[in-house]
Amino acid sequence: MIRKIAALILCFTAIAGLAGAQELGVGLDGGLQGMRYTLQNGQTKLLPGGSLDVDYTFRIHNGLGLLTGITAGLYRTRATLPGSTAFAYPQVDDQGSAFLYNVRLSGYQETQRTLAVTIPVLLQYRTDGDGVQWYIDAGGKLFLPANTNIQASTQQVSLSGYYPNYDLVVSDLPKHGFGTVNGWKSSSTTQLKPGAALSAGTGLSF
Repeated sequence: MIRKIAALILCFTAIAGLAGAQELGVGLDGGLQGMRYTLQNGQTKLLPGGSLDVDYTFRIHNGLGLLTGITAGLYRTRATLPGSTAFAYPQVDDQGSAFLYNVRLSGYQETQRTLAVTIPVLLQYRTDGDGVQWYIDAGGKLFLPANTNIQASTQQVSLSGYYPNYDLVVSDLPKHGFGTVNGWKSSSTTQLKPGAALSAGTGLSF
């Protein structure tokens, strides 16, 4: 994926040069950046990430221009569940008996890492004159994520089943998925959908 992103950046740079873009910029930045969302009974925290971008501006008329380009970013988020958190799921076993599958997690946390490409299309107005210039831009951005890698771990996982018809709790049958696991770890990937957002900004150009 990193090679594909690098190839895209090189292609955009070449296209900008061939098209005669009036302004070409390359940027590198870092900081806390990730996916912000609400986690029931838990919390999320943005982690350090970074991005590399290539942008170029085509001047249209009297300070008005079209700004576009490509940004490759690394976004990292940590999600945690405080203390001991329990979940319950209705299930049916292989004998057709209904039971409640209880999962209790102690010290659960997961780190999510996403590589994504952002393509802005912005209309920009810039004041005339030498030296310091004001600019205002507005438009939209297209967000194209790659697979998200998730590293999850817990200090302890307790799995039990409650059979209401028999008022029975099963908690020590590891072969059937009931028991206690210490130091559990897992790695998985998930696919995020592309997204779009409106964007506006202002600042100074030297």
